[in-house]
This record gives sequence, structure tokens and C-alpha cells, in this order.
Amino acid sequence: MIPNIRNLKLLSLPTKKKLICLILGSLILAVYWQVQYHDFINYDDNRYITENKYIKSGFSKESIIWAFTTSHASNWHPVTWLSHILDIQLYGLNPKGHHLTSLALHIANSLLLFLVFARMTGAIWKSCFIASLFAFHPINIESVAWAAERKSVLSTFFWFLTMWTYVHYIQKKTLAKYSILGLFFALGLMSKPMLVTLPFVFLLLDHWPLNRLEIVRSKIILSNGIEDEVETKNSFLYLLFEKAPLLILASGSCIITFLVQKWGGALVPLETISSTTRINNALVSYIDYLGKMVWPKSLSIFYPYPIDELYFWKGLASGLILICITLVAIRLIKKVPYLAVGWFWYLGTLIPVIGLVQVGQQSMADRYAFIPLIGIFIIIAWGLSDLLENYSFKKKILPILTGIFFSLLITLTWTQLQYWKNSIKLFKHTIEVTEKKYPSFAGMYNNLGVALINKTMYEEAIIPIKESIKMQPSYSEAHNNLGNALSGLKRFSEANNHYKKAIRLNPNYFEAHINLANSLSKSLIFYKEALIHYKKAIQLKPEHPEAHFNLGVTLNKQNNSDQAIFHLEESIKLNPNFAEAHLALGNIHLVKNNFKKALYHFESTIKFDPDNFNAHNGLGSIVGQRGDLEKAIVHFENAIKIKPDFFQAHNNLGVALSTMGQIKKSDYHFKIAKDLAMQKEKNKYQILKNRSWNSAIKYIKSAATLDDLPKPQPNENGYSFYIAGHAYGKPGAKSKGLYDPFTKNFHIINDYDSMKFGFLLGDVVEEASEKAWQLVKKDLNILDSRIKNFVVPGNHDVGMGTNNYKRDIFLQQFGKTFFSFEHKKDLFIILDGNIDGWNISGEQLQFFKQSLRNKRGFINNIFIFSHQLVWQNTSNPKFSAVIPNTLEGRSKYLNFWTKVFPLLADLNNDIYFFSGDIGASPNSSELFYTKFFNVTFVATGMGSGVRDNFLILSVIEGAVKIFFVPIN
Repeated sequence: MIPNIRNLKLLSLPTKKKLICLILGSLILAVYWQVQYHDFINYDDNRYITENKYIKSGFSKESIIWAFTTSHASNWHPVTWLSHILDIQLYGLNPKGHHLTSLALHIANSLLLFLVFARMTGAIWKSCFIASLFAFHPINIESVAWAAERKSVLSTFFWFLTMWTYVHYIQKKTLAKYSILGLFFALGLMSKPMLVTLPFVFLLLDHWPLNRLEIVRSKIILSNGIEDEVETKNSFLYLLFEKAPLLILASGSCIITFLVQKWGGALVPLETISSTTRINNALVSYIDYLGKMVWPKSLSIFYPYPIDELYFWKGLASGLILICITLVAIRLIKKVPYLAVGWFWYLGTLIPVIGLVQVGQQSMADRYAFIPLIGIFIIIAWGLSDLLENYSFKKKILPILTGIFFSLLITLTWTQLQYWKNSIKLFKHTIEVTEKKYPSFAGMYNNLGVALINKTMYEEAIIPIKESIKMQPSYSEAHNNLGNALSGLKRFSEANNHYKKAIRLNPNYFEAHINLANSLSKSLIFYKEALIHYKKAIQLKPEHPEAHFNLGVTLNKQNNSDQAIFHLEESIKLNPNFAEAHLALGNIHLVKNNFKKALYHFESTIKFDPDNFNAHNGLGSIVGQRGDLEKAIVHFENAIKIKPDFFQAHNNLGVALSTMGQIKKSDYHFKIAKDLAMQKEKNKYQILKNRSWNSAIKYIKSAATLDDLPKPQPNENGYSFYIAGHAYGKPGAKSKGLYDPFTKNFHIINDYDSMKFGFLLGDVVEEASEKAWQLVKKDLNILDSRIKNFVVPGNHDVGMGTNNYKRDIFLQQFGKTFFSFEHKKDLFIILDGNIDGWNISGEQLQFFKQSLRNKRGFINNIFIFSHQLVWQNTSNPKFSAVIPNTLEGRSKYLNFWTKVFPLLADLNNDIYFFSGDIGASPNSSELFYTKFFNVTFVATGMGSGVRDNFLILSVIEGAVKIFFVPIN
């Protein structure tokens, strides 16, 4: 870092220092410049900043009192809290400002480190070398790039200010200077208690380079008259006494920190990790920090706590190495004083964080070496110079080597810094470079999963979270987060199982209760259970506004408006700016004709959310009913301005204008409202159809060739089957056997080695007759004999009802219309939706219940087949997306959601319900897929000629994959 400037020697010392500060500061800014574009990390940044209501509120009396009285995050560091509050005041929740503040502190720390050592030693280039190592070493990235580690850079800032003041104090001792020294020291302790070792560092500096610690030799006469020399340490005692006020402050900080971490549950008890193991880990960590300083590879945000026999011997070897280095340092304490000072700086400043008092599950952390490695940097700076003292090429070669060294170091730092861009990159890198066999590492997989969930990458999130659970089956947070990922995929039943598991592991897990309640409340079937968990969540955290809001909304859906009002009002007491709660209360009071209260809440909604078109519309309705039509018109117009296609607002505006006699304008808005409503209905079918197809192909992969299908390995337990709906094709197109495009793709089925079954989902023949069935069987004979084919009865195959000649023909051919069987711990159920008007009732319902009851606990997957869409629910937009070929024979009342679905939702199995009455008409759906709780609904068919297909399912090691095979 020595600039190659010929005239540098001609500059004065102050000018040289300024120039070095300018160059060093600029280089740090350039290397760390990218940090301003980094996100917050979902590892403590949420607890410290993004989800901390006191921090997010900015400066207030409450937040300042909280900063000095809280033990949040198992720490007492009020100055750090105040710095985060200041950042929020300046930048809000924009991470750029927070990161730039930490960077500014790192620059200030590096320059202070240089100036302090330059003042103490007079060796500006060696001091520059130390400061440059500190500034650019990759191991220090964690303290700078991690917003939650503000406490590290902030406490270090006060550490160096205290050192600077100490140097000035010893030059001219005054009470004022000592008071400033004590103030900086106290502020540092209130930033992070790492400064408790600073008084002892001062004693080291008193020995070197300040040369204040003198050992005085004197002669004494022993009792036998023999003279001897002894060493007296009066000056040491004086220097120790000099630091007594600082030691008192440090002791108080230690006591507070210990109590706060104990109360916060951060301290790991001795019965969990024994004293022997802690000492062993401490010895190994001392050497590992040195290793990472020399070779900064595989740096990680988390190093798991390793406990095994080999690790014990590694600890023993590390201890011997440390003892040897310590003995050498003591032996050379006079000859090479910087060796002892640097070494004992390193050993001593690591003691608070070396793990003898274990906090958390990490064995070590890069941030813990932020201050300690300065001691090693001192040894390198002065030792390297001494080693090369007698070499003539020193002045020429040393600047070149230094430049090359720091160029490499800066490149490593720049590269390592990129991993901190966001949580996903950080945790993927952590998983890649860290030893993963220890249970404590489960948290990193979990954090990666949470990061992916936050980006709505739910499928990707499941993999690391499951790995986390595999490593720690009792990890309640991972079960909760797996529930969140599954819920994001609308797999609510699976999600609920994991939420419940999280609650069993930790009955007082607030988030799991809230998440389970939110998931359960999506279905009318489980409202009562949802209420139980909302109430439990509120019992755990009565001050949580969202919990009261969610409970209020759920109660209102159950027509319990009085209780809903109570909890919504409670949520507003806790968060007066809660716009959604005000809107919900406004709507409830509007229905109850409490116009005064409704008016207040709609106005409050607009106050906190000016673009809330629903609130404007509601407010317009109220003031319009009160006769203030002009004001009502303003609100309706505002609603339309925010949401131009809001047809209710257009209609309400039309009513208001008509009442005021503005017929032309009112007719205009009535027409728009009518057109919007008609357009909505006109587009409804196409939107639902497209949504159905897009949803299906999102989850069901295409398999146009055999190579697209998974092939079970020899050691895997797997099999496959095909499913074809409306197999005779388009009405009137052919009356001879199966649909031609379907049979022409039989080679894919035959060539697929693991194919075991086939299911024809009804309407296999256009008109039932013995001849028609013979033609179907003739086509099926093309398929390999190992494949067992099942015909699921459709209305063309058996007619509607029980007394039908077509049913008699079918029974003669196949014997029965509903039955079940098992294969490899999977249950297959064939149903006949034609008997009871698309219902599963009577004898068939009893059979269905018995089939499920007998297999409970012994079955993995359950596959259900029906021709009719017995699960169609036109009141639910999700299921109205599937359009059947016909509604012939359909009962006015379908019992699936009241009788059948509760039986399925009560199971822990993965359930797949297939129907085949689509695809044969241009107006019907072509493919449908959705998941509701633990049941996957799939409808498929052929015959329309647009996107005809059949399905192939592969079951490998119990996991189900669905592929559609396009046939046109």
C-alpha cells in the first residue's frame, strides 16, 4: 500500500497522513461500493430492523426508552439501537442507506486505526499496512455488509476513538481527557460489549509501543545475608489502577450482558455443551481464525458446532500450538515486544466470543475476529519489516510485493462481497462451502427456504426446508416454514400438517398458530378450528394487531359481526394506521346501517391509504344516503379514477347523477357499468378456461416422447399408469373403437417399461352396444399384455341412473361400476358418478367410506377416478374454471363438498382425483389442474381437436409426477 511517488519523501508528515487517508478511504469506498445495492438478509436483519416496530417507528419517546431498557435479541446495546433508528429516520426501509452507514463507519474505523498507530509508533507505512489489512481482508466483510452487524462496526468506531483519546491522555493527563476517554468507552460498551477487553489492551500498549510499563530491578538482602535481584512492578500496579474506572464499566457490561443473554435464552446450558467441549472448540477456533486469515477461503455466515472424537484430538493439537507460540512470545517480550503485544491482543480480545460462555449454535464467526486479528496484523507489519531488515532489495521489492498482495486481497474481498447481495445467494454459498453433517447447520437450509419463500419461489423452497427437517426433525421453525411454502402452492392440507407439527414441538409458537389459522380459514369447513388458533395466538401475543385483524375478519365471515368488531377495533388500538382494519370495520358498520361509525372508518382508511377505491366507494354511498350528493359524486369519481373498471362505482355514480337530474351523464355511467358487467361475464368463461390450462401446464409437464418420462432406476420402487378421458373422441367423428389420435400414440405407453395400468375415464364408446365394446377391446389389445386396463363408467357407457339398458351391457362386459384395489401401498378407487346425478351417495358412499377407513395408516397415495366432475363447484372460481362437456343428468345439489371432501381432507395422504368428462366440445375445458388442501384435482379429455391429450403418471419411491401427452 506504499504509493510509488518519488517526491513523497519531500512531503511533511501531516501531509503524508492526509494523502494516505485519502487514498485508503477512496479504495475502501471503491471496493465496497457494491454493498449499497444489496438487500437486507433474513438472518437477524428482520429482528433488528425490518420487523422491529420500535426501530421502524423512528425517533420517539417510546423508541428511545425502549432502546435503553430492552433486552431484545438477547442483547443490551442501546447505542446500536439508536443508530438503526437514525437510519430509519433518514432512509426508511431502503437497505441502501443502512449499508452505506455501515460502510462509512468501516472507512472511519480503518482511517482511525491508521492514525492511532501512526501516532503511537511514528511508523506511518507499517500503520498503513495494518489499516489496509483491516480494511480489505475478506474475513471482515461480514461485519460491514450485514446490516444487523452494525454493532460490530459501531463498537469498533468507539474502540478506536477510545484508543485515540488514550494516546492524547497519556501525553497530558487531565480529568477532562479522561472523562472523554470514559465516555467513548461507555458508548462502545453500549454498542457491543466487545470493548470489555480494551482496558487490558491498553496495558499491552503501555508495554509497546507506548513504553509506559517498566520493570524496575532492585537488590535486597535475604535473611541469610545473601544479596539477590528481584523485579518490582510498581508501575504496572499504577497503570492498572489508572484503568480502574474503565474496568468497573467493563465489569458492569459483562454482568448486564450475561443476565440479558440468560433471560433471552441465548446462553447454551452446560448440560447441552460441556465445559470440556467448549474449551476444545475454543482451542480449535483460535487456530481456525488464523487459518482463515492466512487463507480466506470458504468463509461462511455460520460455522456449525462440531462434536466428534476426531475434533477432540484437533483441540489437543491446537492447544499445544497455542502454548508454543505463547512461550515464544513471552521469551521474546523484550527483544521483539510487538510479538507479545500482538499475540496477547489476539488471544485476549477473542476471549469474550471464543465460546467458553456459549451463545447460539455457532462454533465461531467471522465477525468475532474483527478486532482480534488486528493483533496478528501488528505482528505481520513489524515482523515482516524486521525479517527483511538486512536485505538490500527490501526498499525496491517490498512495495512491489505489497502492491501485488493487496491487489489479490482486494479481488478476494470484491468477490466474497457479492455473496452478500441477497439472502438466496448468501445461504446457497454458505451451504456450498460449509461442513453440513452437524445438526446445528439445519438453520442455514431453513434460512435459504425462507429466502426463497419471500421471493414466492415456493417449489424451490421446499427442498432446503425438507433437508433442514431431515437434519433436525424437531426443528419447529422449519416445519412452520415448510407449511408456508406448501401454503404458497395452495397445498393447504399438507401445510396444515406441518403447522400442527410445529405447534406440537412448540405449543407456544405464535407464528405457527397464526399461519395455521390463516390456512384453515380459507375453508368454511375449518372455520371453527381456525378460530381456536387465532385465539391462542392472541393469548400468546395480545399486542399483535394482525392477529386481532385476522380473527375479526374470520368472525365476520361466520356472521359474528359483534365479536368481529371487537377484535378489529383492538387491532386499530394497537396500530391506529391499520388501513385494512378501518376498511373492514367500515364495511361491517355499513351493513349494520351504523353510518356514523362507517363514515369514520372509511375516512380513516383514505387517510392512511388514499388510493383505496373501496373506501372511496363506501364513503360515497354513505354521504349520498345522507343527501350530500355532490360530495358522494366526488368520492365515486375518485374510486373510478383509481380503478377505471370498478363497475359498482360507475353504477353508484350513475344513481347519484340521476338523482341530481343529470340524466345524460348518469346514462353514460350506467352504460359503462352495464358494459363492464357484461364484459366480465363474457370474459369469465375464457378467463377461467385459460387460467385452467395455464394452471395445469404449470404443474403438469409435457411428455411428447418416451425420453420426456422419468425412468425408475433398478433400486427404485416405481411404476406408472396412463389416464384418458372421453376416449371415443369427438361426437359423430367415429363410432369404431377408441379415438384414432389416441391409439396412434399407444407406442409411448407400450414402450414405457414401468407402465402397469390404464384408466379410461368414461365415454369410452359413443353409443353402448356389445359391438362397440368389442371394438374398444380390440384397440386395447394393441397395448402390451402387462398393462391392466380399467374402464371408468361414463354417461355414454352406462346411461344415467340405475335402470338403464346401457348399464346392463356394461355390467356384462366388466362386472361392476365401482370398486377399489391396492398396488405398492397405493389405493385406487373407481367411482360411478352416473348413478346418483354426479353424486357419490347411498351404497357407493358407504363403499367409499369403507375403502378409506380400512386403509387408513397403511396407504401412501390415493388415486380416485370418475367420469363425471362430481367435485365441480360453480360458486368457487377455482373449480368453475373447469367446464364439462355436458350437464345432462346433473342433480341440482352436488354432495361432494359436504359429504365426500371432508372424508378426504381428514386424511394425511396425498390424494389425486381424476375426472374425464371434458375436451370433446369446443366450449369445454381441455385440461384442468388445481390443489385444494391435500387433494389434487385433475380433469382431462380428448375429442375437441385443440389440445387433445392423455396423462401418464409415474410413482417413484412414493412421489407422484404427472405428464400430459399431446396427441394432435
